[in-house]
Amino acid sequence: MEPGTRRRLTREEARQQTRERLLDAAADVFKRLGYHGASLEAVAEAAGYTKGAVYSNFDTKADLFQALLDRYVQAEIASQEQLFAGMTLQQAIDSLEAIFDTFYRVRTRETAAVKGSGLGLAICRGIVRAHGGKIWANLPKSGGFDVSFTLPQVASESLRATA
Repeated sequence: MEPGTRRRLTREEARQQTRERLLDAAADVFKRLGYHGASLEAVAEAAGYTKGAVYSNFDTKADLFQALLDRYVQAEIASQEQLFAGMTLQQAIDSLEAIFDTFYRVRTRETAAVKGSGLGLAICRGIVRAHGGKIWANLPKSGGFDVSFTLPQVASESLRATA
């Protein structure tokens, strides 16, 4: 490959890049317009894609929002796992409920260099609760910690009507 030329993306890499760009655009659209004000057309336009590109990645607006929430939660989990590094099991257990508090940061020598505002999981808890769901943290035997949530199921007809 000559200097200055880029490698052609595989079909899967291109699809993943499109999906990430759609999620980035969706985050902006949902932030500006709210869930009910946002539309899949607005997300497609903000990302520079057709509505078909959105529908080839997400069946409904709810699916897109769920994927965005999943991405955000996974990033927050990775950040929080770094924060729990170096803690004893008892310290981690004592901190589990507190990780959802606004501006909560685990304070250890190992986490001093980890950036963050302590808002991520508090925001997740607010979103999940606003939708009638529950969110909690667990300490699996494999290490780290897991954040899980449930949301009430909504009839598919009402989801398509808001998409």
